[in-house]
Amino acid sequence: MTPPTKLSISDLLASLPSSFDDEAAKLIQKAYDFARAAHGDQRHESGKLYIDHVTAVAHTMLDLDVDTNTIAASLLHESLQPHTGKTEQDLKQQFNAEIVSLVVGLKNLYNYATKETYKQHQAQQTDTKSLETIRRAVLSIIDGDIRVILIRMAACLQDLEEAENLPPDRQLEIASEGMNIYAPLANRLGVWHLKWGLEDLSFRYLEPKIYRDIADALASRRPQRTAKIETAARQLQKTIEEMGFEALVTGRPKHIYSIYRKMERKDTSLDNIYDIQALRVILEPRDPEAYEKKNTKQKDEEDRILCYQVLGAVHSLWQPIPREFDDYIASPKPNGYKSLHTAVIDQETGDTLEVQIRSVRMHNEAEKGVASHWAYKEDGAEH
Repeated sequence: MTPPTKLSISDLLASLPSSFDDEAAKLIQKAYDFARAAHGDQRHESGKLYIDHVTAVAHTMLDLDVDTNTIAASLLHESLQPHTGKTEQDLKQQFNAEIVSLVVGLKNLYNYATKETYKQHQAQQTDTKSLETIRRAVLSIIDGDIRVILIRMAACLQDLEEAENLPPDRQLEIASEGMNIYAPLANRLGVWHLKWGLEDLSFRYLEPKIYRDIADALASRRPQRTAKIETAARQLQKTIEEMGFEALVTGRPKHIYSIYRKMERKDTSLDNIYDIQALRVILEPRDPEAYEKKNTKQKDEEDRILCYQVLGAVHSLWQPIPREFDDYIASPKPNGYKSLHTAVIDQETGDTLEVQIRSVRMHNEAEKGVASHWAYKEDGAEH
């Protein structure tokens, strides 16, 4: 396994979006300085310095387009652990009430979830009812502020990325928490960016042999698969441009856990999974300026028409495979996910692939879920 890349505060500040002003950068630097002083040279259980661990969590949160206070709280999220000697009052003396509330909420959430999932792990109980009770309790602990659980999910993902050198039993505890508590909640909240990582990394420790077998099989065919995907992407990109549309067509790596689930569900082998080779089409509005002036219903309708037009183009290039089409635009998933999924076969080569089609707006919501709607002003009021 490749060691996680060390990310610095300089990297974090350089990655801030243009919407973060100088005051936001100063607050984030202040949170980092507080956390660095609190943790000193203390190391996380993985052996990594605590300050490096929390900085990595903040980087993950930045990818979700969250606000300044959330990034600051991500840096501070371990600052009330016993080894720091810091108290809630120490935080209140330097940070606003919203940041303090997030950090305290994280401490309460961590204490509950870790204890309960440890009990489940020790008893080897993973029954649906018990796990759902824990998930509901987790949602009640955050007291309506979804940012608390987003940071905890990012921290769990980081724990998994750093778990290689931990004792096997501890790896299983963290993986159980990731797979059984936080991945389902990420799915429920539509935060695919976190869901996929939590599932794949948890699966690596929960079912190492199955994970390794699938990973090895995928790796052995990667060069040929990559070449075929790149050719298909160029074909589709050209076709869409000839239609007068603007789009980004890319190869999409299939996540190992989702491959495993599909193999189980269809009771089939890796060779019979159509979407190991996959394309993703992200469509821009035809007239961005006019699009921005439209209301949500009008944007939805324009997105829908655009996606269906491109679906027709896909089916003109390649033959659709019967019963392998999912319309999540007409019938969105419960978490709000929208996209068209179709499986096709290239009649010249016999290769199969999945094509996902969505608008930019659908894509942003698919990647970030509830986080894409959870923007805050510094006083805590919604934008």
